[in-house]
Amino acid sequence: MEFTVKYGAWKRQWLNANEMTASEVATMDFARKILDTPAPRVHSWNFHAKSHPVGAEFIIMDKAEGVPLSQVWDTMELPEKLKVIVALTSLQKRWSSVSFSHYGSLYYAGDVQSPTGSHYIKDAKLSKVLSLSLAKLRAGIGASLTQYLQAIGSREMKAIQSIEPPKQIALFCGPNLYRPSTEKKLTALAWYQQIVNSLIPTDAAITKPCLWHNDLHDKNIFVDPHNPEKITGIIDCHNPDPALLDWDGLEPETLDLAPRPKLSGLFAEERATAMREYTVQTGVPFPFNFSEEEIERIKLDSDGAVAGTELVAKVKEDMGELWPDKGFIEHERYDDCKAFLDEVKRQILEQLAETEEEKAEYERYWPFE
Repeated sequence: MEFTVKYGAWKRQWLNANEMTASEVATMDFARKILDTPAPRVHSWNFHAKSHPVGAEFIIMDKAEGVPLSQVWDTMELPEKLKVIVALTSLQKRWSSVSFSHYGSLYYAGDVQSPTGSHYIKDAKLSKVLSLSLAKLRAGIGASLTQYLQAIGSREMKAIQSIEPPKQIALFCGPNLYRPSTEKKLTALAWYQQIVNSLIPTDAAITKPCLWHNDLHDKNIFVDPHNPEKITGIIDCHNPDPALLDWDGLEPETLDLAPRPKLSGLFAEERATAMREYTVQTGVPFPFNFSEEEIERIKLDSDGAVAGTELVAKVKEDMGELWPDKGFIEHERYDDCKAFLDEVKRQILEQLAETEEEKAEYERYWPFE
């Protein structure tokens, strides 16, 4: 039997790692025992770093059987691919078959104490009682999706005000790029709190509280290498924030209400499409009136963020396998990775920093230290 050790201290530092570790353990157990999902079996875990000699949160669990789907997908025949899709659909049907009374995260009842209360899940298949709750800086439990999403906004505000935010690996920041700040983040969250209710889908079938996997890509799906249509493992199971539906139609160019479409001369299907797009674009009036100065500042921030993201994408492409995905790199590649990133940093400072002050600011934002 092979084991995988996962250290919670390496997770995102924006939230308390111990709560994330405790929730991940309970969620994997629930997915495996109740929803018959091939999630890894957990043998031991620790979510209090200071109470253990390791000095970090960790999870010891079975190594996923098989190989990542990403390794074999391109070599699979179409019928095999269809069988994988059908199997995934069957898993997702199981996940959505169990609906909870509240929105929140899963924990074992003895692992966390939530100031907002807990809603317990008892089942003979579980060795312990699971609690649906959220504690401390995590979002408060909510009986409705609006309450839950509002609680997420409140949690993020508290986190921004009390925790040093982690440096962004998704984009480079600096004077000629995007400059993150506490004020900008709090302003954006205040706006979010005002519009969150308008972003929620109205279909109750979409918004019901259930377990879901919002990162189900081909590296998190394991299959039998000799029988690749057989799914042998699903990893990175967790109870995510409910995803909002993306609109895949026409995007409005401004925040103004769209003009009513001219329907004369259109066929019935064309009329229906035009009215559907018009209805979506003029649902709820936008609640903010931005000044010209605010619009210009938002545009500068947006352009800077796009530039920083594109710069990271180019560096990632140039580095290939040396890129530290999610901040990690194999030990044997560490020196080469560091040397490459040091050169990237030198070029950024040389090309973008115009003063010593700007150079120091780029140094401060540099994510690879």
